[in-house]
Amino acid sequence: MPINAYTQLNLVIGNPIKHSESPRLHKIIYDKLGINAVMLAIENPNLPDLVQTIRTLGVRLTAVTLPFKTNILSYVDTQSETVTALQAANTLIFEGGKIHAENTDVVGIRKHWPTPIFAGKIF
Repeated sequence: MPINAYTQLNLVIGNPIKHSESPRLHKIIYDKLGINAVMLAIENPNLPDLVQTIRTLGVRLTAVTLPFKTNILSYVDTQSETVTALQAANTLIFEGGKIHAENTDVVGIRKHWPTPIFAGKIF
């Protein structure tokens, strides 16, 4: 899909992050599903600057990796119960001028580990 004025900008942030395969993998998914979006890997050790960039550019989706998964919580407006319990986020959703934090790691872990491991836990 060609990049144009309607292309949604998404990011993956971390430090280091230049090695990330996320932009390439997201491109494959976006193309397959006909989604007009692009993901860029942004490496910057200054987390407040990255958050300001997300707000200024209206970045709809941001994947968060090390070393920012815990420190990002100081900069979000809302967070899911899972994020609160884990004190870590790997996904930011920017909507209505607010940044919401999610943690999708739990979904993957649940899928591949037996249910009894999670009985009575935060998951």
